[in-house]
Amino acid sequence: MLTGDRDYQDGGLIWVEIAHVVPGVTNKNIIEEGKKVGYFSISSFLSTQLMNLYKQFHAVSAGTILSTFTDINLNILEDLTDKRIYRLENTTSLEQACNRAFDELVSWLKPMESSDVDGLSDDAILALLEKASIVHPDYSVFKLTPTTAVKIPLDTQEDAIDCVEANALRLVSSKTTIPVPRIHRVVKEEYDFLIVMDYIKGQTLAEVWPTFSVWRKISVAFTLRRYVRQLRRLKASPTTPPGPLSVQGPQECESPVFGQVQSCRGPFASYSEFSTWFNKRCKMGLDARRLPEDHPLRKKFDDSEPMVLTHQDINLRNIILGDDGRLWLIDWGWSGYYPPWFEFVATLTQAENPIISGTDDELWKSLIPFICGPYFAQIKWLEDMSRGLYYK
Repeated sequence: MLTGDRDYQDGGLIWVEIAHVVPGVTNKNIIEEGKKVGYFSISSFLSTQLMNLYKQFHAVSAGTILSTFTDINLNILEDLTDKRIYRLENTTSLEQACNRAFDELVSWLKPMESSDVDGLSDDAILALLEKASIVHPDYSVFKLTPTTAVKIPLDTQEDAIDCVEANALRLVSSKTTIPVPRIHRVVKEEYDFLIVMDYIKGQTLAEVWPTFSVWRKISVAFTLRRYVRQLRRLKASPTTPPGPLSVQGPQECESPVFGQVQSCRGPFASYSEFSTWFNKRCKMGLDARRLPEDHPLRKKFDDSEPMVLTHQDINLRNIILGDDGRLWLIDWGWSGYYPPWFEFVATLTQAENPIISGTDDELWKSLIPFICGPYFAQIKWLEDMSRGLYYK
């Protein structure tokens, strides 16, 4: 029986706590089941984002509810300790829809299977790579076996002893429920790393985006927003340097935020040094414009929030709609610890170039503030001081 905290007489709609929809299912049941099957990264049950979606679109059918559940990836769970409340229409049909959706959810809670390369030596993997077909020439990604792929990061520093992209992927895989390729091995060559990971079957969002309805595009935005929120829970410690994750300490930072003249800067030993660099560039840029020292545009770099794990390359070409219905976030080569607003700036900057972003759809651009947070003041600050980024 459906239960809720309270009912509302609003167009016949009611508020329902989804965690109580499926008989006998509680937050504790889900956690215990996850422990039994070895799935330890469960952090939530269902997305609260449907609530806001229903506010916009009002009454919807149970069939639409179910398809939306699938679209926003029910396996991406959020904050089991929080109450999940939704605005729904038909309680009888809804219970059937939720039961079916929950059955699909449970089917995903299973141990990770071993891959077909786990028993191979590094030399055997290198031999396979010589015959592998290329998946994407721009990313140096090759299909190694039917279930695995190899990526050769293009921005590896010569003296690197660990692979920063692999470090980020492992952290995301272990600490969030964001679907990312599982890493099986990292092979070190003389100048490169080879990341052996799962091959994700599906199509990029850039390929399928034109076929999506407005409703489907918005549901994708809710999913991506949830991914970004999970990343922002992964905060850097006070002693962690900005940029890529590495045991070697500070690394060169690559980001669209640095502008087009030189996208790589640093390394920076601390968050404070990072902020100081931007403030100096701001002064250079505003001095070039001959603005007085007391001009309102002379503001400081926003370091008011802790640095968080940031992807920095969220665009439709880097998201795969898997054959399993999930949205997989790939290409973590620019990821690292940065201020939260860097995700917004990086995503919005890339959206201005349809070749990079994979679309010139205005709706995608308009959804970015919702996905990454509306950091308009910060992007205005960057625009005002942009001359300072022209200097090498």
